[in-house]
Amino acid sequence: MEQTPNDQQSAGEAEPHVARASSNQAVRPGNNLLVICAVAAVFSGFSGVMSWHFATKKVAEIGMSAPVVLLDSARIAEKKIADAMVNSETNLQKAADEGKLFVDALDKTLAEYTAAGIVVVNSSVVVNRPGHLDITKDVAARLNVKLD
Repeated sequence: MEQTPNDQQSAGEAEPHVARASSNQAVRPGNNLLVICAVAAVFSGFSGVMSWHFATKKVAEIGMSAPVVLLDSARIAEKKIADAMVNSETNLQKAADEGKLFVDALDKTLAEYTAAGIVVVNSSVVVNRPGHLDITKDVAARLNVKLD
């Protein structure tokens, strides 16, 4: 029995899972998935390498972290107020003027830390306070406040 061109076409349709790219080469559906996975892996790897590169470059530019010190500003202010209250000659206007001068001096002192790239944290918001980070006595001395 001879096959006609229509019979050959129906024989090719009998295998729906195999498409013919050419007369001798079969293209399997799984090959496309492998190509997609390979391309995705390459792009993912490239993205990861570039992210790492730019992240480490930024860390190198700014340093690992800024130094941090602790300040108990409330303790200094309370001592300054207590010293002012002892002085019976202080009137309301003089107390206001001294308070403004004190705040200005404190701002100037803290601006020096900022200019040096040092972060000053109020010690009242810190859970654990390592003693070597506390600058309260140093700042008080610069502001002429004698802490006990």
